[in-house]
Parts: sequence; C-alpha cells; structure tokens
Amino acid sequence: MTTTMTVAGQVTIPESVRAAAGLEPGTPLEVSATEGGVLIKQVKKRRPLTREQIEAVQEIARRSSAFPWRSTDEFMAFIRGDDD
Repeated sequence: MTTTMTVAGQVTIPESVRAAAGLEPGTPLEVSATEGGVLIKQVKKRRPLTREQIEAVQEIARRSSAFPWRSTDEFMAFIRGDDD
C-alpha cells in the first residue's frame, strides 16, 4: 500500500491498516529510521502495578537503610524540616 508524506511531514495511514492494527486517533506511535526505510510501531501501554507489586516495593523500602522513614508522613516531615 502506498501513501504520500505532506510538506508538514504528515503521513496518512490507510483506513484498512489502521483497522487491522487497532489504531485510533491519539494512539501513540514510535517512528524510527531503519536500513530499509521507516518503521512505525504502536507504543505498547504499560500495565499499572498490581497491589501486590506496590506492597513488595514498599516492603523493600521499609527494610532498606536508604529509606529510614516508615510512613509518608515521616518522609514529608523530614523533607519539610519538621522537628516533631
């Protein structure tokens, strides 16, 4: 399938290709130069962390001497300079 780039650098992706790839307006795309031309790839969305993953990171932070604060309140007091 052939398409043409405009003076502004815009390219229309044919409707049949958009439909087959599940592309909708606003879909982020990665564009890169390759030896063979140009590669356009849909940017994969990252899944949000699960509750278990968040809790695991929090536990690592609690056990680490690099993070001596036990709570967000303690950390906020530290960065504010509260003397409580």
